[in-house]
Amino acid sequence: MLTSPPAIVQARAILPADTQAAGPPSGRFIGPANGVRPPFAHQPVQGFSGLVPLADGRLLATSDNGYGTPETSADALLRVYTLRPDWRRGTLKAEAYVTLSDPGHHVPWTIVREFTPDRQLTGMDFDPESLARAADGTLWLGDEFGPFLLHVDKGGQLLEAPIPVPEPGDPARMLASPQSPLYEEATPMRLLAALRTEVERSGGHRAPICSPDHHLVVDGDPAIGQDDRPAGASKLFDARLLATAGFATVPWTVNDPVRGRQLVAHGVFGLISDRPDVFMGLAPEIQGHRGARDLRPENTLPSFEAALDAGVPVLETDCHLTRDGVLVLSHEGLLEAPFIRRADGTKLQPKPIRDVGFDELQAAYVADGLQPTRAAQRNDRAASPVAVAFAKAHGLADPYVMPSLDQLFDFVEAYASFYSKDPKRVAVARRVAFNLETKGRPYAFRGEPPSDAAALARAIAAHARSHGMAARTTIESFDFAALLATAREQPAIGTVALFGDWTVQAGGDGTNLEPRAGKAAWLAGMQWPYRYNYASAPPTVPQSGGIEGLALAPDGRLIACLEKGLVGDPIHRTWLQAYDPRTHRWTGERWAYPLDARATSIGEIALTDATHGFAIERDGSQGDLHGFKRIFRFTLGPTLTKAPAVDLLRLQRHGRPYAFPYECPEGLAVLDAHHLLVIADNNFPFGHARRPGRPDDSELVRLMVP
Repeated sequence: MLTSPPAIVQARAILPADTQAAGPPSGRFIGPANGVRPPFAHQPVQGFSGLVPLADGRLLATSDNGYGTPETSADALLRVYTLRPDWRRGTLKAEAYVTLSDPGHHVPWTIVREFTPDRQLTGMDFDPESLARAADGTLWLGDEFGPFLLHVDKGGQLLEAPIPVPEPGDPARMLASPQSPLYEEATPMRLLAALRTEVERSGGHRAPICSPDHHLVVDGDPAIGQDDRPAGASKLFDARLLATAGFATVPWTVNDPVRGRQLVAHGVFGLISDRPDVFMGLAPEIQGHRGARDLRPENTLPSFEAALDAGVPVLETDCHLTRDGVLVLSHEGLLEAPFIRRADGTKLQPKPIRDVGFDELQAAYVADGLQPTRAAQRNDRAASPVAVAFAKAHGLADPYVMPSLDQLFDFVEAYASFYSKDPKRVAVARRVAFNLETKGRPYAFRGEPPSDAAALARAIAAHARSHGMAARTTIESFDFAALLATAREQPAIGTVALFGDWTVQAGGDGTNLEPRAGKAAWLAGMQWPYRYNYASAPPTVPQSGGIEGLALAPDGRLIACLEKGLVGDPIHRTWLQAYDPRTHRWTGERWAYPLDARATSIGEIALTDATHGFAIERDGSQGDLHGFKRIFRFTLGPTLTKAPAVDLLRLQRHGRPYAFPYECPEGLAVLDAHHLLVIADNNFPFGHARRPGRPDDSELVRLMVP
């Protein structure tokens, strides 16, 4: 309990909540709050977390990640603002800013603006919560997601790779929060965001769809099935978080209705299934996998007919190029049993599709092979009247010839004509979309040369455009070269990012998450941290528990403070550690900071000299005068000691009680031993401490401390 008189608010300055700075639209991944309806035309100037006084009375202040989470903040640019308080008028003005960026490619994981020339950083990439200015004018920021230290020049450009933080007492082990971009779980969202950026730079508006093997989707079941990753592995794709970030999840291949309902309950938008007739109505988007391959031989006109009969909104299929450049529909790149037979009854000799001309392919081969494992599969021509009629009308040798992509587009029109008196079937054919996969590998495999996925994607796009189907087409691929080519060159056509795990697939199809040096080839150079996940390396810092405080010592060392204690620590404390920029090393110095029983986190730290400073402790309340928002003096010695200094809910201003009841008082600067600056992270538009139902302004106060 504080026994000294309340601190005096000598002056305060306000930056209005709705202040915006130049920049692209922002806030599209959050909903309305406190009467504010996003998105915003530009970049809100808000969320100040770090504070550095300048000699001329101005301040440097860092904005945090934007809207609270990486999922919601891909369109929030990270900036350091120059603020000028006018204490007489009580106003705070943002005079200038620098945007953080990484043109030197120091960040080793994928960022939102990965392929842009400037590589500006966003709130999906980092969450800078504290700021220090070195003697050479460069800036240091403490990041909460990693956690990491970030070092930027005066213009905001990263000067070196993000610096991880060691575990207190074990310099060989680095701390990790659940939001660390180094985890597998964090990677899909970032790859999709980089792809979306390319779509939007090209003038497109269709966000990529995430399509993982369904075994890899978070489903609420910690058990690992026999077809799943081995024991100790984890689920990587959280459909709910991806949806918050603007990405729909449509996993493959789901044939068990119980499993389908489980996945839908955990946020997937759709399902790819071999039995679409069973799954219709279970999710907004049911895709017929290779048509309806549990009912008819896959990737044939009868298979697509069965899917249309079920009323699917999307037909999913695979594309290969013949020797003469015709796109044909086949999952396999090789003509071999059990799917294919010779039309003349002679023995089938396996042959790559790329070595066969299209006319020969349709004249000499029939793709009507039944699979014993698919009990409901039939190839009776009488069961496929539209395919029979189409084959006759187009001079095909058999309804089960391997169709071209052009023939699939024409077949859908023929289906509508065939059932012209059935409005329901006509509507299905008129709206059905096409999810078309590029097949092949970006490296040589089992004697086959690498495939050019980008060229295949261009061919698919050209055919879709020629049939007027671009708006109804998505191109899916495990190879991100195809997706990037589509995003950049054909933004009207959607993209679907396929993900498959090497272990799940046993080295077969769909293995772009591989434990091999060539894995980046699948991902167009973007990296995948294979097997570094929650199961193999559990988070050691809680969410929102990374670096929250950062102070520059007189000798140039940086003192970094974690917002919260370590996971599993039975003692209510957090940690301070020292980093020496001159040696580029953590010094090994560490201090346990004992948190007050009512505090849930640290808001900021600031030093007055080499061994003394102030720290903000807080709880999660806002607008509550019975909450906990206090500043403590601390001393760095063999052990850290502290004493209460300021109760931010018991201040005085103009001789009257005054409170600073914000959820996050986060910016703290020392003017001298008895004068402090404190600024609130207003959490725009969510903070409403001052006026319930209206967003908080950014408030800066100058305190005289007893």
